Amino acid sequence: MHRVAWVAATLLLMALSFAAGRMTLGARIMPEIVATLPNDESQFSRELDARLRERFPVGTSQDKLIGYLIGQTLFPIGLNTTPMPANSFSTV
Repeated sequence: MHRVAWVAATLLLMALSFAAGRMTLGARIMPEIVATLPNDESQFSRELDARLRERFPVGTSQDKLIGYLIGQTLFPIGLNTTPMPANSFSTV
């Protein structure tokens, strides 16, 4: 009897886990631009800079870049509070 209960509990947990995974399938956990960055921290910044430069070449409007970053759930820190352009971003 205990064996049947364990099997039933295991199958129920598996089904609940599967359903939870399917329900959150469309939710982005990490922004697309940083999702596949290398694990090596020494290469992280260089690779991110290269990706941003490729997507937004020099001369691209700052508004386009900021709009893209906000769309990726990266929010500029201090954008309207300092006279200099924002150079730090935070995820929320």
